[in-house]
Amino acid sequence: MLQRVHPTSTFLIKTTVAGLFHDQREDRYSPQLLGISLSQSVDCAFTGVDRFGLSGRVKTGNGRGDGSVTAVWKRVAGNVNLENTISLSADTVALTCRAARNVFTRAAIIVQPQLQYSLLHEQFVPSIAMIYSMKLHTRWQGSIVLNISPMANALTTTMVHTENNHAKAVGSLTLSPVNSNVRMVYYIRKPENDSVTEMSVQLTPYGVNPAISMDRRLSRYSRVSCSFHFSFPSCLLYTKFKLKAGQSSFDWQIVLCDDKEALSRSVLYGVAAPYFAFQLVKVVFRPWWERFKMMFEDHSREQEVDVVKKEEAANIVNLMRATAERIKRDEESKQGVVIESARYGQCDVSGTRSYPLAGERTIDVTVPLQAMVNDSQLRVYTVKSQLPGFYDPCPGEPKMLTVRYFFRGEEHSCTVADEMPLMLPLRAHRLSSEQT
Repeated sequence: MLQRVHPTSTFLIKTTVAGLFHDQREDRYSPQLLGISLSQSVDCAFTGVDRFGLSGRVKTGNGRGDGSVTAVWKRVAGNVNLENTISLSADTVALTCRAARNVFTRAAIIVQPQLQYSLLHEQFVPSIAMIYSMKLHTRWQGSIVLNISPMANALTTTMVHTENNHAKAVGSLTLSPVNSNVRMVYYIRKPENDSVTEMSVQLTPYGVNPAISMDRRLSRYSRVSCSFHFSFPSCLLYTKFKLKAGQSSFDWQIVLCDDKEALSRSVLYGVAAPYFAFQLVKVVFRPWWERFKMMFEDHSREQEVDVVKKEEAANIVNLMRATAERIKRDEESKQGVVIESARYGQCDVSGTRSYPLAGERTIDVTVPLQAMVNDSQLRVYTVKSQLPGFYDPCPGEPKMLTVRYFFRGEEHSCTVADEMPLMLPLRAHRLSSEQT
């Protein structure tokens, strides 16, 4: 159902703590809630070429509520991707059509006309956007966007440098009578912890807007990120925390500074002090910190049985069966080691390292062990899951090997932990009335 409907939701809270960092005590004020926003959407497939999406958004701020609803219909018509969108809000009604088509092997063109009706001014505002995108090189992608509307025209060109199918650097230039700007973005990715650091800066006629964002994997289906944004000369500084769990996102935006005179105190007490306090807590309370991180670790992939190794083990057992039967007949003729049954797998929690007990997740390894008997002896010193015909039926859990065999007409039995050697035959394994 998740793959067919694609539900998403976003919850955003905006707060300000800028009043705590004013120099004068009489100018300080307590933290305030600026606004809350909630949005949800679904994207369903009706047929093989048609999709329908519905999204809604509500928000409140400064004592005023607002909201919007959007319906999207997407259709693939041959080489053309069509997308029609209707958006309804308290102030406007907008109809947008989008058509995308590949014109060359490495290029595509997108035409997006829009008709917007303003309920407040009771007038129609048409506009159109034309996009030309082309792959310039193996690692370079370029695009040109032309927006034409009665309000303002804009021309934007963008260059993207990719690395391992991910954006490495992005540069864009926008020319517009309203707000021309230059934006540059650089990404640093660390595959070992699946983290991404994004550094960006935007230059406009009104100032400079640098930002840094750090995003990393928290568990298999969740991610956490933190970002800082600064605007100069307005000296607006705010941070944003984001937690994404599955298809849901929870954002918390905190304004740290909105006044030039309080900038130094905001950076010191709102950024530097919390950061060093966090690092100090990690060092002092390291065992508790490691335990806290383990709460979010996901070992479900590690605990899944390797299907490929399971199939390979089954094929190897089939190939070893004839050899095992021949060795078994030879051992029976001279009353040597004859494997009656052997199981490898999970250890029961009630057992110990000296006396392991078999659990529920075990596999039959009678044939591989019989095929490894040589001159009425069997010696195994390696980890059992690496043996031919074996595989790990319970990844991440302690394992054991239990064997019942006949030697000189007497029944024997033994159970050893996975890391302990297996040596057959031994007098201590004998199950007889004298032994018991």
